Amino acid sequence: MNAVVVTGIVQSVGRQTKGWPKAGDGPTLVLLLTPWLRTDEEKPNDRPLRVEIPVAEPELARTRKRLTSGATVQIDLERLEGPTKGRWLGLGRLPVRSVTVNAALETLRQSIERPIAIDDPNLGRLTLEPGAIIAELNDQQAPDSYAGRVRLGGYPCALSIELTRNSASSTRSARARDRRDIARAGELVSKLDRDLHNILGAVVRQ
Repeated sequence: MNAVVVTGIVQSVGRQTKGWPKAGDGPTLVLLLTPWLRTDEEKPNDRPLRVEIPVAEPELARTRKRLTSGATVQIDLERLEGPTKGRWLGLGRLPVRSVTVNAALETLRQSIERPIAIDDPNLGRLTLEPGAIIAELNDQQAPDSYAGRVRLGGYPCALSIELTRNSASSTRSARARDRRDIARAGELVSKLDRDLHNILGAVVRQ
């Protein structure tokens, strides 16, 4: 495939020490873009694009410091492959150019982005906690979660709902999976609450 130029919204920025096969070992800048589009296309893609860029250590540190989640960037790709297991993979090269917000990308981002807070009728207020970047795993990103407080058996408890990630599905379907995860958590909390009330009631009667 000929070189292509892509524009996308940064979801996460990381690094790893072993890059694209045959591209050579060494420091590699890793960007996850969602959504993104090729400059020769008008329709944005909502399946994640992982871009790997071999780069010297000093420049890697400067670029990671400059880029933040939510920034719109433009990158020249020497190779673009996919989608495989639900996402694309690109081998890029510097520079990573910061560009103005693309209207089509921003509209799609808003339609697929997870809400910061949810008021669930069973679980109350839930707050989004983005998955941390795990340095020990070549800066892979842990799953996002929703955190809140519930009462079990009359006692307050912290709640964390890890959101499942099905790599074979598009980002659009993530919201439906999130709703299922939250609904299942609500069912489990209700069951645990009933069970604890029954256990505590039995203990008191004894």
